[in-house]
Amino acid sequence: MSRAYISIGCFVAQALITLAFCGLPAVMFSAIIPDALQLSWLLPFLVLGYFSLGAISLYYLQTPEPKKGRLLGYAYFSLGLVGSIVVVAKVKYPETPLLLIVFTIWALISLTGMVSLKGTERIPKLIAVLAITFLMIPAFICALTTQWVAFK
Repeated sequence: MSRAYISIGCFVAQALITLAFCGLPAVMFSAIIPDALQLSWLLPFLVLGYFSLGAISLYYLQTPEPKKGRLLGYAYFSLGLVGSIVVVAKVKYPETPLLLIVFTIWALISLTGMVSLKGTERIPKLIAVLAITFLMIPAFICALTTQWVAFK
């Protein structure tokens, strides 16, 4: 059961970071999408889809058969890890080291989440509902503000 709480803690930690720095997922996705595609209009949908993946993972982790939740959680944390690495690799001369620090923390949380999901069993329903709610509130705020954030 302790691994389940570590997994939930990773989801909540990323929600807290998103709440503090609303543009981070938008920066991550704008770094992943090549400039030639010019798909900045897609950023709000990518952000909502990304966090929905985490919310659906949490939903399935509270069911009697949490295997699907673990798989979706792996996808969520893997995308966060890859996106963080891409941002950190693309930043050559940061105006502030805060961007590198926050994305490094995001990558470490994603890696911790992936490792903790391996043995995660069923989580309590109330905790899952609270974590889903706490994850989706910053997701909606971030999705509403994504058009002002872009990584160049």
